[in-house]
Amino acid sequence: MTERQAQQRDAIIVKLLKLLLGLWDGFDRWDDPETILGMAARSATLVDSSTMSSRLLTRSFQTAVLRELGAAKQALPAVLNSYPRANVTATEVYSRPATQFVFARRSGLTFDESMDAFTKRMTEVATQDVKLADREESLRIFQADPLVNRWRRVIHPELSKSGTCGLCVVAAQRVYTTDDLMQMHGPSCNCTTMGIVAGDDPGYRLNDADLKKIYATAGSTAAADLQNVRISIEEHGELGPVLIKQGNHFKTAKEAGRPEYVAPTPATIRAGYERERAKVAASLTDADDRYAAMTDSVKFGADGSTTSAAIALFRSAKYMREYLAVLDKKLAASPAS
Repeated sequence: MTERQAQQRDAIIVKLLKLLLGLWDGFDRWDDPETILGMAARSATLVDSSTMSSRLLTRSFQTAVLRELGAAKQALPAVLNSYPRANVTATEVYSRPATQFVFARRSGLTFDESMDAFTKRMTEVATQDVKLADREESLRIFQADPLVNRWRRVIHPELSKSGTCGLCVVAAQRVYTTDDLMQMHGPSCNCTTMGIVAGDDPGYRLNDADLKKIYATAGSTAAADLQNVRISIEEHGELGPVLIKQGNHFKTAKEAGRPEYVAPTPATIRAGYERERAKVAASLTDADDRYAAMTDSVKFGADGSTTSAAIALFRSAKYMREYLAVLDKKLAASPAS
């Protein structure tokens, strides 16, 4: 069951990436902020749908496991599909791959190399967002059930070409309270979580079988290296707790000039919606004004065509309107205080 859940989560990620990369395929308005924001708004709409799918999958999986353990007998909290990063909006995050492309080009990389950088960044942020939603929903389920007081990280070596890393191996041998979010460890991490009920720890049994195989495959010296890995947990301004190797320097939110991570509350979630809406609405006004000026001055051809710039701007304005509708629904369902 846990393997199926991890595989289904990966399928959500694969589908999302196909949609995102298809959306941006052929994009050529890298110097146009309103057009980029429109594309980021459409990306955010797609991501919102995928994080909801991730949450519903997680909810189904975690409640099924808890029922097997004799828990999950109370009503569940409503699904709250807020953007799963702190101190940042979705359009800001999904503008970053475009910024990465521009930076690569200005650094002297070829177009193809710059597109590779764009694709890598888009893949990383989208993968992390789906997994962040999974992590957040799991903890909400655990916290809602009085019979769950601990949880364990579950490794998935079957989903990784290079195998489970040493940091995840060590972290999976510990248990955590329901006050603790699972520590993130990069977009390629395939770990999930399982609750512990009345001392019944199914994650331990799953991990134990996998760890025995990992250590046997690694051999004595490599296995000892894995067992001797020491981890630290640091706070990332957007992602919350992250795993790092003990002794490695971690750039804190303060050092990066960003706000410290704060766990989401109804008030911070609503404030994020309002901030995002104000930004997108302002950009939409600018895009509409620019489009009106363009079409007033453009001489239409016999076939009724306009310039490619006007078409791109019109499409981006449409994406912004669609995303504003998503945000309005979230605000309508969000408590005012």
